Amino acid sequence: METLLKGSISFMPLPDLLQWLESSRKSGELTLSGKGFSQSFYFEEGSIIFVSSSKPGQRFGEVLAQGGTLDETEVELALVKSQKAGLCFTQYLIEESKVPQEILTENLVQLAEIILMEAVSNPTSRFCFTEVLPEVLSRGTIRIATGRLIMNSLRRMDELNWQSEQPQT
Repeated sequence: METLLKGSISFMPLPDLLQWLESSRKSGELTLSGKGFSQSFYFEEGSIIFVSSSKPGQRFGEVLAQGGTLDETEVELALVKSQKAGLCFTQYLIEESKVPQEILTENLVQLAEIILMEAVSNPTSRFCFTEVLPEVLSRGTIRIATGRLIMNSLRRMDELNWQSEQPQT
């Protein structure tokens, strides 16, 4: 696995890095790491196709279960079955008519925004980009527009900061 780019978020802010990956139409994995955690954005031709995290509550199956899309047992069973079938988890859920693609996309965008907002707030994180994309992910159908994700995440961060600055009555 050849690392093409690595550094600190304090040197190259994550939104800039994501925009570069999108405009360069890169495929691969961007891993962010900090004290005791790692988070990844997976790209195919510049579009985010999946995100993952080692942090509790930031795993895609957990997001689906927390939002009521699937229960925890259904998530675990689908994960096992998708792995046995050699399919991307999201692709398995779509093909088996477990969850519509639109709902999966909404949930994946939600998780990507959470990870992005957290990473932007933590400039001590390090990043590493490799052009290795797990084959199973490249067969998925979900594509997230990176520019829109960045804009929505930064807008949400501004709204949260504005709300926290308002005097309590």
